[in-house]
Order: sequence, then C-alpha cells, then structure tokens
Amino acid sequence: MAGLIWLYIMSVVIAFLGMKYKYAFSTRYKGENFTNKDWELVLIPFLNTFIMFAAVGLIIFDLAIKIADRYDA
Repeated sequence: MAGLIWLYIMSVVIAFLGMKYKYAFSTRYKGENFTNKDWELVLIPFLNTFIMFAAVGLIIFDLAIKIADRYDA
C-alpha cells in the first residue's frame, strides 16, 4: 500500500518536472523551431497520466482486497 502511494507521489513529481521543463527550457516555448528534444513535452503528460490512473486503480484494488479480507466470513 505504501509503495502504491509512493508511486502516485512520484507521478505528481514527474508532472511537476515536466511542466517546469516545458516552461523553462523548451525551445518551442521560447519561440524557436520544434526540435527533437521536444518529444518529451508530448511523452511526459501521457506517461504521467497512465502512472497516476494505474496507481489509483491499484490503491483502490488493494483497499478492496483488505476490506474483503476483514469481513470475510
């Protein structure tokens, strides 16, 4: 359970770093041409969204298993 919460926190950190990169270091944001390194701007939000949904799903699944085990007759 703690590992899944850690995974969610790390996905939020990844999103923060991605947005910091986007607005601080991106050549596209500075008005220059699209470069090969800007693929990270496309990858990071999709990867982060997948990690967050997977982590939340695993946390809910883990809680459901624990609740079912507690009330198992």
